[in-house]
Amino acid sequence: MRLLLPRCILLLCLTSCSKRSAEELPRPEASAAVSSSPFSSPPPFSSSPQASPGTALKSESSVSKERASPPESSEAIRRDFELRCDFELFRGATGRVFSLKHAALICAEPCRFPAAGKQKLWLVKADAAEPADQYWPSNVWGTYSGAMQQADLHTQVSFLGAYPGEVMAFGAAESRSGEGNLPLVRFVSGAWRRDYREIPSDKPSLPPREYDAALLSAPVDRNPLYSFAYGAGAPAMATDKDALLIHDGKQWTTKPAEWGRYAQLTRLADGNTLVVEQGAWLITPKGEISLLDVELPHAETAVDIAGETWLLDDTHLWRPREKGRFKSAQPPKRTARGSSTLAKPIKDPTEFNAQCKTPIVIVNHSDGTQVHGEVVASLFAEDRGNGAGLEAYAVRFAMGDRSVVQAKDKATAERLLDVLKSRQHLSGELRCADLKALLPDPYAGSAYLRRLFIHARSGALLELT
Repeated sequence: MRLLLPRCILLLCLTSCSKRSAEELPRPEASAAVSSSPFSSPPPFSSSPQASPGTALKSESSVSKERASPPESSEAIRRDFELRCDFELFRGATGRVFSLKHAALICAEPCRFPAAGKQKLWLVKADAAEPADQYWPSNVWGTYSGAMQQADLHTQVSFLGAYPGEVMAFGAAESRSGEGNLPLVRFVSGAWRRDYREIPSDKPSLPPREYDAALLSAPVDRNPLYSFAYGAGAPAMATDKDALLIHDGKQWTTKPAEWGRYAQLTRLADGNTLVVEQGAWLITPKGEISLLDVELPHAETAVDIAGETWLLDDTHLWRPREKGRFKSAQPPKRTARGSSTLAKPIKDPTEFNAQCKTPIVIVNHSDGTQVHGEVVASLFAEDRGNGAGLEAYAVRFAMGDRSVVQAKDKATAERLLDVLKSRQHLSGELRCADLKALLPDPYAGSAYLRRLFIHARSGALLELT
């Protein structure tokens, strides 16, 4: 990945956006300079930023060209430096940083259980860090403490969820055996309680259905939900390695960019889009890209705090220098799905013949069990036609439950059959049935017939209910 070094860093190698002198600036500890995330160590920076051909890439932020050379006096340098920073480090507290959707929780290092002393935590839900030691789940895990201390086990604690109603924590052991793992707990009515579910994945919210066609056709090699922005009067956008993707309502267009494969997108209230990956960029609704100045630029994602978009990584939190400039958008909601009229198993498919206009491929497993939707989705990623003309369904036939792919025609069905030949325990059976006619509203599924929405390029199964 190629990154341009913002002038926040270039300008006399200063490391703070505050007005304090270099001697007054706090020196970061060695451990704080390295994040535990696999994406937190940026590659070497280029000292002379250059735009890729065809990219509207701006390294100025909001600073005019007349400010390009630093003033001579140290006070003028500090003033100029402060004006150049778009995001500055939050210094209200230090430790491991966790996003809680609408707040950030900071857990003082080493943030392990059992803690050697009193564990310090802070909640950032506005401009200040509030002491939040009540969010340390020592009481609910207390029964494990004695045995862990005897075995000299210490477990790294992580927090997740959404403040204020859904704050959760779990402990991931540092041993390969998993000994010392701590169960998921939830903060309810001011106290921690055991939660017997699996640790939930941090899934992005689904966009309104009007964006589904763009989402399913996004030319990216991973689940498009993790790199997709929409709403606020701007077109849908996605990111891939070195690329900005813009959907005009019918098709995707690509512009070169300077971020990597895991860039995160956040739509802002003014229609602009914030891109975060080891730095930050701002995209206008027309697709113009500007490099933002971030103090110590290795942010990984964004978090909404008091209606403003902040940045964070495992051990740092950044706030906007200018209040109101990066207001978070309120994404439009997805409406409830329709109801199905199917109330009994589907009639078994007929044998395929030359007169059949609606071929299907029944995906079978050698042990006779139904093939999971995730496995069917992975077949689409291997299809040489990129899934064109294929729709997947979970069907309850009179003969039993099956995973089925409706094909546009026989040639399209044969593409999928070719993919199945490379799978050791899977096989395909060509039959005839019109599942699409039985489910005219693809979102109105039931236990008898349900559409499986697949992003063919990545082979990701999307739960577009």
